[in-house]
Amino acid sequence: MVQEDVKGIYSYYDYGFTRFNFEYSFSKNFSFLLELNDNLSDTKLFKEVVSEVDQLIKHYHLDVEMAETQSLVERWDFLYNHFLEAKGEYQQEFSNLSD
Repeated sequence: MVQEDVKGIYSYYDYGFTRFNFEYSFSKNFSFLLELNDNLSDTKLFKEVVSEVDQLIKHYHLDVEMAETQSLVERWDFLYNHFLEAKGEYQQEFSNLSD
């Protein structure tokens, strides 16, 4: 089924779908597909699907965008952790004032 979807992506462009349609209709993070079943990684079908997905990523230059997205996620996580820490300190100090 996944192979049919991957093959269908090329035909969508023939029908007038744009890069915008492609980018916003699929998740940027498809790693969950790779984690579904470790046993599949040894099968020929799985290797073919991974190869076709890699070809799509290279063809549409999504690897750069995925790296940028990953960088932003890491930066967000770093900043969000500092925010949570500061929020906790604020709440602690605020509760100390009301005591």
